[in-house]
Order: sequence, then structure tokens, then C-alpha cells
Amino acid sequence: MALSFNPKTTAVVSMDFQNDICHPDAQFSQQVGFAPAIAASGVIPNTARLLAAARKAGMPVVHIVVDPTVASQFQNPSRGQFLQMLGDPNADPILVPGSWGAAIHDEVAPLEGEPVIGKWVFSAFASSNLHETLQSLGVTDVMMAGVVTEFVIDSSCWNAVDLGYNVIIVDDGCCSADVETHKNCVAAMAARADITTVDEVVGLLAD
Repeated sequence: MALSFNPKTTAVVSMDFQNDICHPDAQFSQQVGFAPAIAASGVIPNTARLLAAARKAGMPVVHIVVDPTVASQFQNPSRGQFLQMLGDPNADPILVPGSWGAAIHDEVAPLEGEPVIGKWVFSAFASSNLHETLQSLGVTDVMMAGVVTEFVIDSSCWNAVDLGYNVIIVDDGCCSADVETHKNCVAAMAARADITTVDEVVGLLAD
């Protein structure tokens, strides 16, 4: 079935495009394999096109960032390889508020007035006021882009559906450190979301 959506009630939610996570000059991004995969996928320029088209059409655009200061409000999980790595006391700090590493990548940076919402750890809805923000904007559908697919996108998709939102996943606006992991995750999300591409969305908004 062809994709359709109402730009007035659909928000683009752009997630975790912070330098420490996705920039090729960031040590953490290189260490976990995100940087080369993100560069190869083209997800950042793809998402930049998506944001430009959405803004031109007057769609709400919301940015999500991982904010360690939010973690102090909650019990922090420590099981699992990725979470153990994040909690390693000997590792260099990442996503330090106010630092270059915590800033959103220049190509997909927010414009003045666009909400930037902090969260911890994976889902954009958990430990954040994203739901309240979307409700205040009259949003019924969320169009998701971000890194990485099996973490923030998948968990946010689950939460959004549980909260009653219609979800649209922008396939080439998402990326994993592993191509097969990304493909499998997107295929699984098709059971609870529509899957689209940047070209399709841009084309629909241009009509």
C-alpha cells in the first residue's frame, strides 16, 4: 500500500545524531563501529534532505539527544555488553553536556525553535517529555530517523505504538553498525510501522 500521511499531524523525530555517536572524528563512534557504517550508509545527508523537505512543508521537527544528566534521575541498567561499555569508569567520558561530542552533527542540527529533548538510554520516549511535546503539537503520527536502528529506532517504535502513535520508519534515514542487523530490524518493525524512504517522503511532500 502506498504511503500517505498528513504533514500537519506528522512529526519528524530525528534521534541521536550526536557527534560522539556518529561523527568520524569521534573516538567512541569509531570504537563501536558506528562511524564507518554511518558514513557508508549516507544516513546523515539522507536525513538532512528529509529535514529540509519536512521544514519546507511545515511539518514539526523534533530532535532527540542522549543526555547523561537525565541518567541521575533513574536507576541505570548495567547488564549487556553495550551498557557495560557505557558504564566503564575507565573509559573516556562521552556525550558530556556542552561538549562538541554531545552536540548534534552540523548537517542535521536543529533550527531555532525546534525542540531538542534529552533522554536516557535507548527509547526516545523513556525518561523524556517527548510524548507531552508531541501531544502539545497535535501530532498523531511520528516519522523516525536516527542512529542506531536496533537501539533507539526499534525501542522508540515500540514505545510510540504502545502510546497510540502511527509510526513511519525512514529506512535510509536510519543506520546500524551492521547492514544485516539494520535490514533485519527494519523488516521486523514492518509489523508495527510503515517503512518508507527519504525519496518517497520528499516526493510526497513536493506534490
